[in-house]
Amino acid sequence: MRKITYIISVLIVGLFAIVYNSNSVSAATSMGFSDQEYTDSYSLFFDSSQVSVTTPVLQTGSVGNNLIYYDAGYQGSRFTVLNRVLEYRVKLSPSLAEFVDGISVESSNSVDNDNYNYNNKVTIDSDGQKVFSAGVLVQRGDSPQVARIILHLKDVGYMPIDSNSYIATYMSSKRIDMLGQEIEKRIGDNYTALRILNANRLTDFEKHNDDFIKNKKPAELNRLKEVRDSLIRNAQTPNFIPAASSNKLTAIISKIYDDYYNMLQKKRVVSNQDLTELVAITNDGIAAMQTAYDNFTDAFMDQITDFLDFGTLDISAQPMTYQTTLPQRMQWRGIAMKAESNYTVRVTMSDLYHDGKPLGATYLMEGRVRYPEEQFWYGVNKPNIKKEKKYLDKNESKPKSQ
Repeated sequence: MRKITYIISVLIVGLFAIVYNSNSVSAATSMGFSDQEYTDSYSLFFDSSQVSVTTPVLQTGSVGNNLIYYDAGYQGSRFTVLNRVLEYRVKLSPSLAEFVDGISVESSNSVDNDNYNYNNKVTIDSDGQKVFSAGVLVQRGDSPQVARIILHLKDVGYMPIDSNSYIATYMSSKRIDMLGQEIEKRIGDNYTALRILNANRLTDFEKHNDDFIKNKKPAELNRLKEVRDSLIRNAQTPNFIPAASSNKLTAIISKIYDDYYNMLQKKRVVSNQDLTELVAITNDGIAAMQTAYDNFTDAFMDQITDFLDFGTLDISAQPMTYQTTLPQRMQWRGIAMKAESNYTVRVTMSDLYHDGKPLGATYLMEGRVRYPEEQFWYGVNKPNIKKEKKYLDKNESKPKSQ
């Protein structure tokens, strides 16, 4: 009799051990998260290995359509006569959490119910980290108790993945009675579980990073080139500015472009900070080319008397003043891309020569004596925007020779 009692006791203890299905990992936070996975269920036939999450997929596209999605729940097929509410909570490593804007869940066998269906619930866990929550009511039957978790992203740049990256998913499944009320957690095949996707499961993110970097640098190089081409095309438009000025402006813009092009090519990108700096290089290059274009000025002699005509003279050994037979003309053009661009023209005049020998001439212009090769300012002007303005000066040049 004692032997039979002992066997029955062992069976009861063993049955209880099977019914209470737990891997003995306690939740470390108030919202059920831990640094280890666990499953907590009270069903005799519950297979905790069927509670899983699929590898996340990173979907990128138009604004508002950048997503991370994966399936989570009890993957096995079990018949149930009652509806169930599936609740999901997602916590990401801090650098990944910055990208997430909200959460939603979808299920092919969901039931409309405002009490249990919800999305985009954001709370702060006891460890200070953000948690995204959503829930869905699924109908009775033998369908898998699985839902698709969708994390909506603010932006998809370089996803910061490293050895510490993770996506942790807390999930629970509870029966709902005929009155629409939750049945106690520790009855039947209700369960709670935590599954953690570490960096080695985030392969789609790494592929995205590789593709993003591969495409981002050419995109920035092209953006820089498009601005350069546009500015040079404007500068080289026929009759816009003289060819000589156009060539000068083209050379200035091309030099700036080459400098920033080389900076972009040398920039190594392995983080979002690097991407920010890459874009900044492009923006700086564009600004530098645009500034050079907007502030471009040029001035040059457009017409000047080829030689000084004094007529036929007997040159005295003493210093004498000789007047040209006609007034001397100097005409120059000023180019400016801004209406209020101010600039001046510097002028020099060479010596006079006889039989290849300098005469040591000086020039009397507008009441002032000028020496050969001396630079002097020739006026301050404000030409019209993007238009040539001709300046004509009729000065008498009176060389003196001794």
